[in-house]
Amino acid sequence: MAAKYQYWFEYSKEAKASFHSHLETVRIFKRAVRRSGLDVRFTSGFNPHIRFSTPTALPVGLAVRAERFALCFTRAYDPLEIARRLNGCLPNGFGVHVAAAEGAAPDGGAGGDEFEICYRGDLEVVRAAADSWLRREAIVPDRRKEGEEVGLSQFVDRIEVERGRMVIGIVPRDGKFPRLSELLNRFYAIGKYSESPFRILGVTRL
Repeated sequence: MAAKYQYWFEYSKEAKASFHSHLETVRIFKRAVRRSGLDVRFTSGFNPHIRFSTPTALPVGLAVRAERFALCFTRAYDPLEIARRLNGCLPNGFGVHVAAAEGAAPDGGAGGDEFEICYRGDLEVVRAAADSWLRREAIVPDRRKEGEEVGLSQFVDRIEVERGRMVIGIVPRDGKFPRLSELLNRFYAIGKYSESPFRILGVTRL
């Protein structure tokens, strides 16, 4: 059996690159690995493919600055060399940097996520919606357990609002983690944005 050398990295996907789906993103990275000439490790079986893994599938349109992924190789490399060669083969909008040493999963992610939301709208209306969110319990059906309801506000650690930009901190509760789209839909409803012009221009995981 070939030796296994696993490295963790982080990648950014911004601007037009954020509109690639998860499967398209995986294909882009696998093509970059092949073009880089790195000695990557493949799966066994009738249809071997590159061992590329990432813990989350990102929705289309979500820009990220530090999303984790792992690659396996048949020999040891300097991780900085891997990142350099991948960056030379990736299209505009994608970037790679080292997240952790060989074989070690990077820290972070278990304690929650932060999202930056750029918007167009009235600052005071958005602030009022944020204050209202933090004071009330927004209840929606749990998508994983039919008939059970979940209070979404329990997942919101903080909301910081400034003109044109807000940051939402989300933390898991009892092993559950809400979708960002669920939170934003409730935010729209609480803010009564049908009565006030409001538009989300971009969402980035920090």
